[in-house]
Amino acid sequence: MVMLERLRGYAFPKAEDELTSAQRTEDVVAARLRKSGYPDLANIRFDFHEGVLVLRGRLPTYYLKQIAQTVVADVDGVQQIDNRIEVFSAPTRLPR
Repeated sequence: MVMLERLRGYAFPKAEDELTSAQRTEDVVAARLRKSGYPDLANIRFDFHEGVLVLRGRLPTYYLKQIAQTVVADVDGVQQIDNRIEVFSAPTRLPR
C-alpha cells in the first residue's frame, strides 16, 4: 500500500512521449517497407541520422530499388535519401 501511495500523482510517460523524433521516423520507415505490397522490400535495411536515410540491401530489379526509395520519400523527418541498394540479376540458365 505504501508503494501505491508514492505513485499517486505521478504521471507515467506515454509511449509516444518516450520515442524520439528519430525513433518515430525509423518506425514509420520500417512499417512502410514491410507494408508496401512488395515482399522483397521488407528485407531492406536502413540507417537514419540527422535527416539522412540510408537504404541498404539487395533487390532483383532497378524498379524495386526505385520503389523502395519512393515508399519512404515523404516520411516526416527524412530530408535526404542515400539509396545504396544493390541490384542483382538472377543467374540465367543456359539451354542444354
